[in-house]
Amino acid sequence: MTQPSARKRIWGWFFFDWASQPYNTLLLTFIFGPYIKSLLDDGAGAQAAWGYGIGAAGIVIGNWSCIMAMVFTMALHITMAVVVPRFLGDVNLGKLLFAGVYVTYFGLFTSLGTATYLTKEVARDPSTAAQHAVNAALMRLPLSLMASGFGGLGSSKMVISKSFQGASASRCVTPLM
Repeated sequence: MTQPSARKRIWGWFFFDWASQPYNTLLLTFIFGPYIKSLLDDGAGAQAAWGYGIGAAGIVIGNWSCIMAMVFTMALHITMAVVVPRFLGDVNLGKLLFAGVYVTYFGLFTSLGTATYLTKEVARDPSTAAQHAVNAALMRLPLSLMASGFGGLGSSKMVISKSFQGASASRCVTPLM
């Protein structure tokens, strides 16, 4: 089966949203609104209660979504800390961690504190934002090319690709289950 084009996918999402929105509006406005009014027997009180309820639900969803995202991220990191070493084995894991440190050091070299400098200078004088952005880009581009191996300083692609040679499920230290 062939994948639909990006244009068709965008139109698909457009029509999905267009078709589902009246359902939400109908449910919230014409079903739950009169139901709350019938419970409270007061139009203004029901409207206030409905507004407070929607607001409280938004606050709870907003706060819990952040907390649940953090919990999910922690669980994913713990899972990866257990699964990846078992899958790669000791030698390949060492190569992968070396590649990660290698890339991080060159990322620090590439940055050279420009983010902090740009933030400070643009906060001081917002009219110079475009000039500072161009200067930072011109400074970071050659450093990025050198750090990624195109300029001859290093070859992080080679290190990362070599890290996964020979990695397979048969190299597991012990079965997971």
